[in-house]
Amino acid sequence: MLRLTTALQITWLLLLLPCINGFISNVPIGRQSRQASFPFLAASGDIPSQPSSSSSSANEDDEELAYYESQEVLLRMQLLPTQDDAFDRLQAFIRSFPFAAALPVQPLTYLPTSNGGVEVKFLRKPTDKKPGVDGGIRIFVEQNSDEKILVTAKRNDRGQTCQKIFSERAVVTKLVAALTGQDAGMNLNPADCPPVKVESVFHKWLDAI
Repeated sequence: MLRLTTALQITWLLLLLPCINGFISNVPIGRQSRQASFPFLAASGDIPSQPSSSSSSANEDDEELAYYESQEVLLRMQLLPTQDDAFDRLQAFIRSFPFAAALPVQPLTYLPTSNGGVEVKFLRKPTDKKPGVDGGIRIFVEQNSDEKILVTAKRNDRGQTCQKIFSERAVVTKLVAALTGQDAGMNLNPADCPPVKVESVFHKWLDAI
C-alpha cells in the first residue's frame, strides 16, 4: 500500500513539473529577484526606482549654473596657453591658490568645483537670524574651441545682508596679480605659475593693480 502511494505521488509530480517550469520561464529574471528580496511588493507592483547619485549631482550642477547666470561678473580674463598642458596647470594653480592668505582678516573656505573652478565662501559667526556663510565668489575656468582660456569670477550673494566689496576686491586683485606674473606679497613659487599669456582682463578694480 505504501509503495502504491509513493508511486502515485511521483506520478503527480511528473505531471506537474512541465507546468511549474513553464510558469517560471515566463517570469522575468529581474522581477523574480526583486520579488524574492521584497515579497511584500509582489502583489502591488514593481519597486519604485530611486534617482541615481550621478543624475542628482548633474541636477545640482545645473541649478548652480543657472543661479550664477544672474550674478554680477567680478572678473573676466582671457588667456592664451603657451604650452600644451597650460589648461590643466591653470586649473591646478587656481584650485591651490592661497585665498586665505589673500584675505587674512576674513574667515573663509574654498573648495574645488566639479567643472575645474573654485568656490570661495566668506564666513561669519552664525546667529538666529543670519547663517554662517556670508556670500562668496565662484571662479570658473573654461577653454574655448579656439584654445583660449577664460577665467570668470562671479559674486555669490547667498546669505549676504550687504555686499562684501572689500573681500571681493582683495581676492580678485590678488588672483589677477598672480596670473599676470606679479607676486603681490603672496610668496608664490614662480615654477607653479601656469604657462599662459594674458590677452585681456576686466574687473571692477582695475586701478588697484
